[in-house]
Amino acid sequence: LELAADDFIFLLPNQHTADFFDLPLERLTGMSGHQAGLSEEVIAEGLKMLRSCEEKAEPVTFEQIVPHNDKVYCFLVTISHIPAVHRTDSPSRFAVTAFDITRRKEAEEQIKESLQEKETLLLEIHHRVKNNMQVIISLLNLQSASIRDEKVRLLLKESSSRVNAMALIHNFLYQSKSLSQIDLGQYFHSLCSSLVSMYKAAGVEIK
Repeated sequence: LELAADDFIFLLPNQHTADFFDLPLERLTGMSGHQAGLSEEVIAEGLKMLRSCEEKAEPVTFEQIVPHNDKVYCFLVTISHIPAVHRTDSPSRFAVTAFDITRRKEAEEQIKESLQEKETLLLEIHHRVKNNMQVIISLLNLQSASIRDEKVRLLLKESSSRVNAMALIHNFLYQSKSLSQIDLGQYFHSLCSSLVSMYKAAGVEIK
């Protein structure tokens, strides 16, 4: 490409570029971005990147969205500035490669959507399991309140505390950013506090 005042010129386009614009190769050669049918937004972004590359020795790579013929393409673009040799006042020139990564980006978006759906489903599962366990704990507590046998009541309390230990894990997973791990320190502290409350223990210090 060659940099113009408010556009860029296709100096040596290849056949793939001509096919993209549905133009014969010889006709595309020498055309500007506007003449080839590129939008103002694409040309403005292209000019911005070309000018930023003028002072850089290393190539610059970025992703560029290009609407064309009622479709939206995504290209991985690499721009390399070609230093002027014996051309002090000539327009800047650049070697530009653009790989069509539209299908890859679409596949990535589908994977992201699928993962988001699965994460939402897992959160819902953890939430429901926690709620079900809370119901079980409540039923055990109600049952223990009507039992006079201290040994049986203690057994129900122990069962309730075990269910509560599992319910806490699901509660932490539901509230956590990660569905695969929890903060063990926080979990133990909550579990111990819950046990102290359940057994109405006084003067207990958790370390």
